[in-house]
Amino acid sequence: MKLYPTFALVAATALAFAACEKKEASVEQKADDAKSNVEQKAGEAKEEAKSKVDEATATAKEKAPAAAAAIDKAAAEAKNAATKAVDETKAAADKAVDATKDAANKAADATKAAAAPAPAPAPAPAPAPDAPKPNN
Repeated sequence: MKLYPTFALVAATALAFAACEKKEASVEQKADDAKSNVEQKAGEAKEEAKSKVDEATATAKEKAPAAAAAIDKAAAEAKNAATKAVDETKAAADKAVDATKDAANKAADATKAAAAPAPAPAPAPAPAPDAPKPNN
């Protein structure tokens, strides 16, 4: 089943689009949008996996009615594995979004610090007094 790499590709693409957009939205808004997009894709991936497992289960039961119990057990395990993989991928994507948001905030802080006016230079020291002249 090619569900996991496909979901990972969709999640990575969503993150890339969110990171590359040229809108005036804040970094936090873009990160939240990416998270909601990943969450939506995760739900779709779970539903697609469950429907494919259900279809395969029905087909297998038609071909081997005597093995129905074993087929149901294998189908349940496949659904659980698909759900777990999608959840782990979603968690990784969320972690990546949070890391991106933190890095962007740090970069923004560094930019603000760099753009701050430099402190005024210290005044030049006063000239040294002339050496005393000898009295002749």
